[in-house]
Amino acid sequence: MGMVVTYVNLDPCYVTPKLRRHGKEIALEALRGMDKFVPMDTGNLRTKAQAGDMEVIYDTDYAIYPWSGHGTIHRDKNPMATSHWDQAYQASGM
Repeated sequence: MGMVVTYVNLDPCYVTPKLRRHGKEIALEALRGMDKFVPMDTGNLRTKAQAGDMEVIYDTDYAIYPWSGHGTIHRDKNPMATSHWDQAYQASGM
């Protein structure tokens, strides 16, 4: 119920069949970039994250709460933590 799936959105005019074959690698790179913005308490949310085919899956029963902004996001262990960490990563241009 609380699982969050973020999709790697690329401009369709740049998505070639060759690029599509590398969807998992692209998602893994996005996962690494989003780590900078994922809230951290015990680290479970980060360690449960998986790269799929052009998607990153945060598979915990509570992932939806910090992602959607419901609940408190503590920044003592990660000062860059925010809700909607996928959007923060995209806006950072990293």
